[in-house]
Amino acid sequence: MAPAPAHVRRDSFQNKRPRPRRLRQPQPIADRLSGRGRLAPHFPFAKAGILDEIHENPGQPVVVQAAGRKRRNFNPELPPAMPSPSRCLPSILAALCVVASAATAADSIGYFDAIASDPAPIVGQQYYTRHCFMFEKGAAETTNYWRGSLVPINTQVMLVALDGKKVVVRLPSGETVTIENIEKFSRRSTSMIAHNLLATQPVPIGSFNDATASAIKSGILKMGMTKEQVIMARGYPPGHKTPSLDFDTWTYWSSRFVTQSLVFSNGVLVRGRDVLP
Repeated sequence: MAPAPAHVRRDSFQNKRPRPRRLRQPQPIADRLSGRGRLAPHFPFAKAGILDEIHENPGQPVVVQAAGRKRRNFNPELPPAMPSPSRCLPSILAALCVVASAATAADSIGYFDAIASDPAPIVGQQYYTRHCFMFEKGAAETTNYWRGSLVPINTQVMLVALDGKKVVVRLPSGETVTIENIEKFSRRSTSMIAHNLLATQPVPIGSFNDATASAIKSGILKMGMTKEQVIMARGYPPGHKTPSLDFDTWTYWSSRFVTQSLVFSNGVLVRGRDVLP
């Protein structure tokens, strides 16, 4: 008998009714342990002698006693409980605070203690700058705008004049810079401005690592700096927005209309505008 034409075979194939798919039902854990499932030989408790107890008490914890091992509770239906992340978070934060506080104490060079112990500046004497500052066209303001030419920390200067409104210093180049104290913004007297700026001895920034010391000299702020190091690099924030250095947020002005906020955590700089990582 000759075979049927190709189109006839194709039509008959297409007319066949599809066989319904049989959905696989989830297999109980007891069946998998007893050998009726494919995973039984690989299950670690298949040979532990607990099959009968699981069949008799399904879903209940089973005490497993393996050879040479300690007793332990095993629940075949529930995974082992994990510690809640919310319970661990306070301990982690407390540990980080301790580490940050230790790092702050280790990086301190007694900057503020040195200011308190130094005598008041005297006109005509040579001093070293305690922090960086910027000036423009021979003038600077205690609002601490960050534009113009940089005078790095530990620059040797001469105090030329000091009165109730301004501090005048002469740079090594011979150029004179007049620092005007706008007290309603600085919230400090001119004599305090001079005392915080001028030191009888250089600030020992060599005790910091090279990267931090270089950043301070360049007036650059970096994450992880302490409050002392921030003041060395950037000077003091205006007091009308930052009344106390104990605050965790300091506000500077890059220019008259641009502010720069710095945020500290446990005395360490953690974020801020134009702050390098």
